[in-house]
Amino acid sequence: LFNIYFLKVNIYLIIHKIIFNLFIRSNDTLIVQTQSMKQLIIDSKIKNKIVLQEKIWGTINKENYLSFINLSRDVFQDNKKLTYIKDLYETNILYFYPAYCLPHKNHFKLLKAFEKIEKSSKIPHKLILTISNNDYLKLFKSKNTNVIFLNDLSFEEIFIIYRYTDYLIFPSFLESYGLPLLEAMFNNIDIIASDLPYVYDICKPLMVFNPNEIKDIFDKVKYSLEFKKNSNIRNCKSQK
Repeated sequence: LFNIYFLKVNIYLIIHKIIFNLFIRSNDTLIVQTQSMKQLIIDSKIKNKIVLQEKIWGTINKENYLSFINLSRDVFQDNKKLTYIKDLYETNILYFYPAYCLPHKNHFKLLKAFEKIEKSSKIPHKLILTISNNDYLKLFKSKNTNVIFLNDLSFEEIFIIYRYTDYLIFPSFLESYGLPLLEAMFNNIDIIASDLPYVYDICKPLMVFNPNEIKDIFDKVKYSLEFKKNSNIRNCKSQK
């Protein structure tokens, strides 16, 4: 099933690439979100003019980003997922990775690293993912009790979960932008991410790892667990 899923995603990307190449004209201007994405297009030998989005729409800051999100108290009320995460936060160090289950999001290596963490560390922790249990079963047969599957979440739910997040972990191989990095920065959350250009376009991560190396991901997560436990410091988040 997992191989079929990867095949479908690759076909989807190939079709989009074909459509792009069919309809792009030499005088078209391409608007990109980051400097690293601009460099990727340059490296692909496309001759079109390339402009960073901030030159068109201006920079994204916390105020104009949050203006699109309704963070009313009603979002929290009677929401079992959010209540569950809040309760977990009381006794666990929480890692959050809001991302669809797509190949470039690199869930497999992240989950393998957390398998090793479960076996080697007794520090209470949870990895919160926005994928389904079925997505997980495409990757693994046995469950890790320290991994929480929340499936799809609204922007409002995601922003409330940030209040109870110790670390945003972001192992993606490639991003056009990487909005969770920006959101974590807005919420003063420590970021552990891939050591790739798109990350540095957006934020200054606390730690980075090689996203291709499970051991490197494991090492950084284990260090972050021990650091948080020994320092006994929680990030300052509003309205906990």
